[in-house]
Amino acid sequence: MTGSEPAAPQVSALTAAFRSLTGEDPPDDAAGTDLAAVLLAVGWDRERLGVRRQQAARWPDVLPASEDPAQAYAMVLAVRNAWNLNGPVRLRGSSQPGPDEERLLRDRPPHHG
Repeated sequence: MTGSEPAAPQVSALTAAFRSLTGEDPPDDAAGTDLAAVLLAVGWDRERLGVRRQQAARWPDVLPASEDPAQAYAMVLAVRNAWNLNGPVRLRGSSQPGPDEERLLRDRPPHHG
């Protein structure tokens, strides 16, 4: 960065945390500190974040510059802990069924021909 480039604008802690987990911007009316409520309100539940976590090479994304980076980090950590999105990501091997195969197996187990 040279001296002539403007610094990136800082966002709220909620916006930074939301972007870090989803890769998207939160709704314009999102405010406060209840990140989980904002995520759920726009369809980002534990399952959807889990899918993004498995698909992303690095998750959560790096926190963007925020007005309160400690609060943004605390929000991300709180959601990860509450929704059990910590620990290593389980990678699906070729012999493990994926979500579509698991659904088919539930509909008709293999021994029922």
